Amino acid sequence: MGSGRTPYALVRYAVGTVREVVLAALVDIEERGAYTAIARDRALAVRAWEARDRALITELVCGTVHHRSALDARICAHVHRPIAQWVRTLLQCAVYQLLVLERIPAHAVVHESVHIARKHGHEGIAGLVNAVLRAVAKTPRLRDCARQSVSSIDALALAYAHPQWIVERMVAAYGWDIAISLLVRSLQPPPMTVRVNTLRCTRGDVLQQMGNVRPTEVSHEGVVMLDWSGDISKHALYTQGKITVQDEAAMLVTDALDVQPGMRVLDACAAPGGKTTHIAERMGDRGEVVALDVHAHKLLRVQEHAQRLGLYSVRTMGIDAVDAHAYFSEGTFDAILLDVPCSGLGVLRRRPDIKWRRTEEQCAALVDVQRALLDAVHPLLRPGGVLVYSTCTVGRQENDDQISAFLERCPSMEADVLPAHIPGRSPYTTTLLPMHGQMDSFFIARMRKKGRA
Repeated sequence: MGSGRTPYALVRYAVGTVREVVLAALVDIEERGAYTAIARDRALAVRAWEARDRALITELVCGTVHHRSALDARICAHVHRPIAQWVRTLLQCAVYQLLVLERIPAHAVVHESVHIARKHGHEGIAGLVNAVLRAVAKTPRLRDCARQSVSSIDALALAYAHPQWIVERMVAAYGWDIAISLLVRSLQPPPMTVRVNTLRCTRGDVLQQMGNVRPTEVSHEGVVMLDWSGDISKHALYTQGKITVQDEAAMLVTDALDVQPGMRVLDACAAPGGKTTHIAERMGDRGEVVALDVHAHKLLRVQEHAQRLGLYSVRTMGIDAVDAHAYFSEGTFDAILLDVPCSGLGVLRRRPDIKWRRTEEQCAALVDVQRALLDAVHPLLRPGGVLVYSTCTVGRQENDDQISAFLERCPSMEADVLPAHIPGRSPYTTTLLPMHGQMDSFFIARMRKKGRA
């Protein structure tokens, strides 16, 4: 039973029911290393699902990945022999439905899971799945366990399904209570938020044309779509270039840059282009936005977004920003955005696979990459020009400590005050957290080059 190969149907998504397609996506993530969002999208593309089924597929794929360690702990308490990985994945998905979701009857979860086990395996696997799930169904729900007082890092990590080192980093940066709040919110589904292209319409227009929406709390260009489960790329406002999918925290990065029409701006790590196009919109599409990315093929997404939004001021270049000095003279740009590669711990609710893939060693290596990028791009800024550094992660190493060290070794740069409407600023950096309007966790620092243009 432990050495059974994954059924071919589950590898190729050649399956029938919602839960079989979900299982195929989870197998793709677990065995083939697919990113959660990509596997989910493949599952959604199998056929024209009804809105209810699309929502369930997203919930089961993302939720199972989010809670993986806690689900495994429950399974291991009842399975004492090796089992095939696809069977473990089937059990994880079923246990998630039993112990986290509240609207699906336990008997339905057990029945469907046993059916899948029998269809893609054999009677022995079906019997095992039946026994394990019936036993697990009698245990406390995961949410009830998480509400219990936990007094250690390892207990917190188990209760909220995160690797211990990530929990340690959150507690060290923000203290026990805020860390727990971050852990709770990272397990919740993120809102669907779009940015209005103010060159083509107003936020009022979008609010009127889209049902069940609300304006974002801080950004003046954002709209939160409540209970959205459709394909946003098919929406008329999207195809007409009037909206772009972007979290509110990411919108505030461009606010921090405070660009004006006619500027020449460098977006040093641009793909997939959300901030690049936002900069161009803010400039009224007058001036130039030079978008760099080390992965030239990813710049195709930037070009596609710019074309859809009707922006002509964006110029893409497939080069590493560390080598930008070979292409541009010192003092070329009025403003530079450096949205650096980071550990991504601030967007775990959108990319749950990150917490199971990332290691502390990888994060340490990213700190070196960020340092090199800061040192490489700041000479390209004109005197008086603004440099904004941003990450979508939490903790001091990639954020406050990185900027403090940069300002110490680069006397030509100085801290500069962030716009007053950005929350949590102190005063030239801010750490945006989900408590600030349910947005992603972002770090933003604003600096200026000394001297006059």
